[in-house]
Amino acid sequence: MRKEKKRRVSAKHQIEIQTLKTHEREFHGKNVIVVGRQIFPVESGKQAAKLLAELREKYPDQTPLLAYAMGEETYILCL
Repeated sequence: MRKEKKRRVSAKHQIEIQTLKTHEREFHGKNVIVVGRQIFPVESGKQAAKLLAELREKYPDQTPLLAYAMGEETYILCL
């Protein structure tokens, strides 16, 4: 049986990961976009695309993190 390796998120996204962990109960089971210490809930794919574009423009020096918050098993969907 093959052992699965957990992918590590780059050091530049450690703040976003910590922010998700801090608010995991509040956003459990939801798609979110995280920029620094701010979390933006995502309602739909169309809204996510629009919000992502707005956040990239508003925070040009940061890369928004699109994630599905599942507590210990948070899935990073897009950087």
